[in-house]
Amino acid sequence: MEERGALDDFTWEEVKDLYPGPDDYILVTRMRDGKS
Repeated sequence: MEERGALDDFTWEEVKDLYPGPDDYILVTRMRDGKS
């Protein structure tokens, strides 16, 4: 079984561009390499 997430194909730099703003809800997840 392989589980994949919506951010798996993004680089770390691309994910950082998606950081939430002050009025956004925060969801924490881990990248495939263990970064969160």
